[in-house]
Formats: sequence, C-alpha cells, structure tokens
Amino acid sequence: MKINTNCVIVTGNLTRDAELRFTANQKPVLNFCVAVNRRGMNGEQVADFFNCVLWGKSAEALEQYMTKGKSVLVKGSLQTRSYEGRDGSKKTATEIIADAFGGVELLGGGPQERTGGSQPQSYRQPAQKQRNDFAPQDDYGAFSVSDLDPVSASPAGDTADIPF
Repeated sequence: MKINTNCVIVTGNLTRDAELRFTANQKPVLNFCVAVNRRGMNGEQVADFFNCVLWGKSAEALEQYMTKGKSVLVKGSLQTRSYEGRDGSKKTATEIIADAFGGVELLGGGPQERTGGSQPQSYRQPAQKQRNDFAPQDDYGAFSVSDLDPVSASPAGDTADIPF
C-alpha cells in the first residue's frame, strides 16, 4: 500500500498584518503571508513567499498578535485551488493550510518585544462579541509564544536584508 504525505513546516516573518475575514456562514478565516530566507544556487540571499490560511477559533485568537515582521512557524499542508479572477480569467493559488490546533506559533518579534527570558509566555484572547451563528465564546484558551531570537531562527542568521 502506497502512503502519500502532504506536510509543510516553514519558519519566517510575516510580510503584512494578518487579515481576519468571515465566510457567509460566519466561519472565521485568517490569511497571512510568510517570507522565508534561503541561500540561492550561487550563495545569494533569496526570499520565498508563502500564502497561508488558518481556519476557526484559532484564527480569531491569533489575529491580533500576527503583525508585520513577527517571526512565525507554520505547520500544515499544501493546497492548490482554482478560482475566477476579477477579469473572468481562471487562476490558481497554492497555499499552506495551517493545522487548526498548533499549526501557527509566534516566535517572538523585534528587539523591543523580547523579554530576555527563554520561557514561553501565555496570552489569553479577550472575549469576542457574539456573532450571528456562533455561541458566545468567553475564552479561546491559552497559546504560547516562544521567545526566540529571530536572528538565530533565520536560516541565513541575518535579518538585515529581509525583503520587507
């Protein structure tokens, strides 16, 4: 029996603030883009950009913390979808669909956001206003934020030439 696996893990920096939207039936979806630096064939610095999607309560809980420049780790699977562009042409998009539980981890931000310790910090999302199709949610539970140094977390070891 042949086993197929679709598993992706990327660590990089957010290229823009994450965007929280809701489907027609009020399901939350968070869209964000991660830039990952790597060495090219000739040793030059190259950046790859990955569009990512996170669904559900995790999307709502993380949205306020996912701002441009933050270091993140995304675990999930690749998905390619087709859609019709505004001009009517057929387009395709390949995205990382983050795992609903633990698929996105914040790895600490710039120097002004570091606390100096290496223990994870816990944050709690404040209660959200009740939406039409949702039962009231008082708490989304805690998620941890690792306090890693983004310089040592990047493959190149230098964040001075990040493309954003």
